Amino acid sequence: MRKIFAVGDVHGNYPKLMAALHSAGYEEGDDLIFVGDLMDRGYYNAKVARFIAKLGNHAHVIQGNHEFQHKQLLPYYQTIVSAGKEYSSMVADVFRYFKPGVTWPTTAEECKDYYCSIEKRNEIIKDKGTDFESAVKRVVVYTMAWEDIRLWHIVSELLDMMCGEPYDAEHTLYEYFSATEKTRKDMEMLWLVTAQELIVKLHDSQFAEAVVCHNNPFGTSIWDMDPDADKNGHQNILYLFGHVPVEEIVAFEDKRSGCQYMDLDLSPKQVGIYQIQ
Repeated sequence: MRKIFAVGDVHGNYPKLMAALHSAGYEEGDDLIFVGDLMDRGYYNAKVARFIAKLGNHAHVIQGNHEFQHKQLLPYYQTIVSAGKEYSSMVADVFRYFKPGVTWPTTAEECKDYYCSIEKRNEIIKDKGTDFESAVKRVVVYTMAWEDIRLWHIVSELLDMMCGEPYDAEHTLYEYFSATEKTRKDMEMLWLVTAQELIVKLHDSQFAEAVVCHNNPFGTSIWDMDPDADKNGHQNILYLFGHVPVEEIVAFEDKRSGCQYMDLDLSPKQVGIYQIQ
């Protein structure tokens, strides 16, 4: 009989995901329900996306705040990709070498400092540097060759919105812009999920059902939010969620409702897993 597991925030930590699945007794054909926040902060985001894509119908993904943010910005990612493989590759290096505290040109006036002759431009574009400043210079110079710097403005905005805290998505964007079309599609499929929760009816359990979502839906206790929970059907439910990192899986029970709440977010050091059925 296939098993069903809820998986906490992965945040690009593919090695720990695999280790956690092995320790939990996961077998091929079992179902995995991911609570969201599958990417960012870690270094194996594309591997996570490819693994989930291979699971097919055995993978179920809840939208986390990181998926939602990428979904809003996806048209900008796709605009950069549409500029061609060479441009995407140069943009990838900008995110590859990003470090907190670096600066970059943000206005048309600042970009004028990168104006140069055609000969110098070709020299800069061919020179693959190994730091953020040289990567930025290549992209700005290449963009200015079109006499239109709007593409660079998109890159600049992504640096501002997605790199460093709170999203720490620079390595995700490096992987995306340097990936094959197939891998980009696998990453995009995760960003486009819309499910807010998934309900699993339970058998031979103290709980009637399990509700998997990204955030704890009721605070410390459902009774803090809904004093009439017993009249509203919130009885004997197991709630599993992530979003708030904890050192170990935390479970607390509401004696009045018989509901239990379980935080599975062990990121960034581990990936939390709980067998529901």
